[in-house]
Amino acid sequence: MPAALLALALAAQAGDPCVATDAQGRELVLCFDPGNRLEVSLGGAGGGREPFAGGALDLGAALRWRRDARTRAGTLEWLADQTLGEARVLFTSGDMEPRAAEALAWRGTFVRHRASPFVLVPGPRPLRLPFPFDVGLRVEVGGASWDAERSRDVRLAPIRSALLLDLARHGSLRRLAFGPEVSWGVRIRRDADTIHDVVPFTAGVIDARAESRDGLDVAALTLRGGSALSLPGGAEGFFEGTVALERIVAAVNDRPVALYVQGTLRRGASGRVSEASVGIRAGLGR
Repeated sequence: MPAALLALALAAQAGDPCVATDAQGRELVLCFDPGNRLEVSLGGAGGGREPFAGGALDLGAALRWRRDARTRAGTLEWLADQTLGEARVLFTSGDMEPRAAEALAWRGTFVRHRASPFVLVPGPRPLRLPFPFDVGLRVEVGGASWDAERSRDVRLAPIRSALLLDLARHGSLRRLAFGPEVSWGVRIRRDADTIHDVVPFTAGVIDARAESRDGLDVAALTLRGGSALSLPGGAEGFFEGTVALERIVAAVNDRPVALYVQGTLRRGASGRVSEASVGIRAGLGR
C-alpha cells in the first residue's frame, strides 16, 4: 500500500507544472501566488521635489490576502483581493531621519465574474440582454500620509470607494476595470483650518493588473482623476497615476524574492509630485 501511495504522489507531481525535482529528488517550487503573502520591501526612491529630492531609502510592508470563490462545478464566481496593514516609510539615506510616511488599514477589490454577463429587464416577459462587463467594488479604509516638509500636517483618507466595470476575462489579465469614485479625505493643518475633500462620484478610477500564470511577473496600473469639493474652499481638480512592475528572480526556501520598479505622478492642491522607486521585495509565503 505505501508503494502504491508513493506511485500516485509521484504521478500527481509529474503533472504539476509548478513542482519540479532536482537530481537528488528534492522538490523545487516553480510557481508563486502574488496575492497571498506577507511582503517586505527595501529600495530607493527619487523625485523632483520633497520628500524624494536627492533620493531616499524606501521601506515598505503589506499583507496580501486573496480568496477567489468558485461554484460547485468549479467555475470562477468571485475574485477577491485584499490588502491589510500596508505601510511605507521614506528615510534620509545618510542619517536615517524619516522624510515621509503613508499607511492604509485595508483595501479590498471584489469582482463578480460570469462567463456570459447580462442585464435582465424584468416584466411580464423578462428580457435578457448581453453585457460586456463583470461588475465589482473597490474599497479603501483608513488611509493616512505625512511628510517632513509639512511636519505638523497630516492627510487622512477615511474612506474611498469605486464601482467597477471589468473587461478582463481573468486569465493572465486579472483586472481591467474602471468606474466612478466616491471618497472623503481630511487635511489636518496645525496652523490653518482643517479641510475636508469630498468626491461625490465626480472622479473616476482605472484599475488594471496582470499576472503571469506562474506568478513570476506582475504588472499593475492605477489611475485616479477628477474633481474634489474642498470644504472650506471649492472644487479642485486632481490626478494620480501609479505603474508598478515586479519580477521574481530567486526563492529562498521556497519564499520568493523579487525586483520591483514603480513610478507615481500626482497633481492636485499640493502641487505636482513625481517619484520613481526601485528595490527588492521578499515574500513570506508562496
